[in-house]
Amino acid sequence: MDPILHRQTDRQTDRQTEFPSLTSDVSAPDQWVYTPLAEAKEEVLRRWNDQALRKEVAAYLGDIPAPFVSGPRSVLFRNIMTPNHEVVHFSKLSSSFQLSPLGLEFTTDKFCTRNADKLGLARLSFLNQQNGNGDASFRYRRVIDLKGCDNDRFCDIATHWGENLVTFHHRLVSQAVPDVRLHDLSEWISDRGSKATNYYPHFLALFICHGVLFENFVTNGSERVFSQQVVFPALRAVESRFGIKPLVVPLIPLEEDSANSWWWTSYPDNIEKEIKEHEWS
Repeated sequence: MDPILHRQTDRQTDRQTEFPSLTSDVSAPDQWVYTPLAEAKEEVLRRWNDQALRKEVAAYLGDIPAPFVSGPRSVLFRNIMTPNHEVVHFSKLSSSFQLSPLGLEFTTDKFCTRNADKLGLARLSFLNQQNGNGDASFRYRRVIDLKGCDNDRFCDIATHWGENLVTFHHRLVSQAVPDVRLHDLSEWISDRGSKATNYYPHFLALFICHGVLFENFVTNGSERVFSQQVVFPALRAVESRFGIKPLVVPLIPLEEDSANSWWWTSYPDNIEKEIKEHEWS
């Protein structure tokens, strides 16, 4: 065996004994994908201080995005960062976590009205009321021409009053959650092929020692296909490469993930005041 490969295999074995690994059970991701918040902070600092591990990750990735160079970060990854309830929650979690919050974006991705998360960036939702059964009603503020912009890149879309869509959301972020630093990962992703099956292993490798990803991977409904065909294979590939799993903490409490997903992607009422004057009738 090549001596370098032998040393790497030894390190992987050591790491596997130190921290739980992934399993093959995709039916209960909370049992194998996620790391508890308290454990993740201690673990990411330990890994960050492992110089050999950091060099190994850097060699695998080729280049590390600039925000990760000076220290580990708490991370949320979205097409465009926007101050809905989940992003406000991410900001608060990061504060308690004592890691600087970083919002990674993929603004050259394409808008699609059939994708609920993408649609939510163009048709902002605000809670009207919720009854005792948990049923809710919403009011919406449409900020772009939905049909006219379908399949356009986010970065190329203008609001109906002429402001760039990305700039619009960034303006709201700067007002509501100014502590969240923004970084467009589009070029980094493009260099790795843009297709999720190509870039996701590299993306998840950032959370071996350079940060903690806050996310909830969907395992039901139509989006479960992405988790099963892209996310879970990438997680296992990264663990196989480094001997430890990426650090992923649930953004939304797992018991609330499915039940109240509509609320997390809606906006606080104060955001509505910023767009009422531009409302699309």
